[in-house]
Amino acid sequence: MKRFSPVFFEQSVALTASGRRRPQKVVIYQNEQCPIFNYFATLRAPTTRTTMARALYAVAHHLGQASIYDIEWQKFSHTKLAVLINRLDAAGLSPHTVRLYVCAVKQVAKQAYFLGLMSDKQYLQLSDVSASGGSRVRDYTLLDKSQTDHLLREIAEKNSIHAFKLRDTAIFSVLLGCGLRRAEVVGLRRDCVTRTHIKVIGKGNKERTIALHPSVSTALAQWIAALPDEAPWVFTRIRRNGLISSLPLSDSMIFKLTRKYATVPPHSLRRSFATRLYQAGANINDLARILGHSKTATTEIYVLSSQQRQDDTILTYY
Repeated sequence: MKRFSPVFFEQSVALTASGRRRPQKVVIYQNEQCPIFNYFATLRAPTTRTTMARALYAVAHHLGQASIYDIEWQKFSHTKLAVLINRLDAAGLSPHTVRLYVCAVKQVAKQAYFLGLMSDKQYLQLSDVSASGGSRVRDYTLLDKSQTDHLLREIAEKNSIHAFKLRDTAIFSVLLGCGLRRAEVVGLRRDCVTRTHIKVIGKGNKERTIALHPSVSTALAQWIAALPDEAPWVFTRIRRNGLISSLPLSDSMIFKLTRKYATVPPHSLRRSFATRLYQAGANINDLARILGHSKTATTEIYVLSSQQRQDDTILTYY
């Protein structure tokens, strides 16, 4: 399948499925007769586009292809998908990752079918192939209250430029005190912030309102007071000389900030928030709404008891 232009989607991401992370350009070319373009046209969230682009390029890698455009999607059979799943399992990928890659393949295949590039039989056979079940326990480092306070103090002490101190303190206050996703943090608008609440547009274009702890409200107010009047976004870029821009941050910048302050990744900060509330007695249904989860089962994964608490339960009650 040849390439098309102009560029529809382009973002710097890590494409390799191995341990080496090498930033490259992911490009989806615009053509309504291309199943890849048609699939990405159905995706609304930029973060979802990035995730699925990375998944498809990893699939190409495991199939020995340099690009997703080198895969002959119209000839993709159920046998080829089964072989791919076996390769992914043999490579030691987690069941969750394998299911993600299989989902990406099936979604492109669906668009190929809609375009008349696949027969009914071919598509039905491919759709019937499933990745194996199962799960893996992932280790997440969570921050407790004292570690959270230490992080916020370090941000204040590490920045000689006042603007960076104000902004980064506000960012981490929101991450740790509201449990937002990084895309929700950078997408926060000034007109969605009051002294007591913020309105957030989360996954699935769903809006939710989150209360602000007084410490979070203060950090936000101090930063917002320093913003240019014309800035519609809460969190914007800052030049090295401390000049505050009106341009919004990218969600990748949140990752960079966690590395700058040598703390856990953004999603672990979100888990830290959820776990602290749950351990303090928060209702799981209320917590799901705060986090923007449509199912409490997702929230339960976030707040699973630590291994230490599980060990203590056995040793105490057996």
